[in-house]
Amino acid sequence: MNPDDCKIFVKPGAKLSAKLSNPNNSLNKKHNLANLAKINNLAKINNLAKLTAKRKNPAYAAAVDRSAKFPIDELQRRVLGKLKKRYSEDAYKDLVINLDHIPIFDKLTWLREMDDKLRNERK
Repeated sequence: MNPDDCKIFVKPGAKLSAKLSNPNNSLNKKHNLANLAKINNLAKINNLAKLTAKRKNPAYAAAVDRSAKFPIDELQRRVLGKLKKRYSEDAYKDLVINLDHIPIFDKLTWLREMDDKLRNERK
């Protein structure tokens, strides 16, 4: 390959932006808007497909139904499921026993705070 073949020649007084606005160039605004629209539509289609697949998953659908019918039980199941991995077997048993013996409003407050804390840890 000849080294002169790799060089880009530009007229001394020519502006580079004038060459970029050439209608045949891929940097044309109409072309970019059309590509952007295609990309956005493709992203929306992919997102819709993911949501549809997720909602058709029997385990996910059952969890959504349980959450609608019994929100406190589902919140407790979600929080305790996350905490089970962090506690020893005896400590987890003590936690569940103590959680069953506290008043419902205190239990709900603790579950909500713990759920927020566990969700924020992932961010």
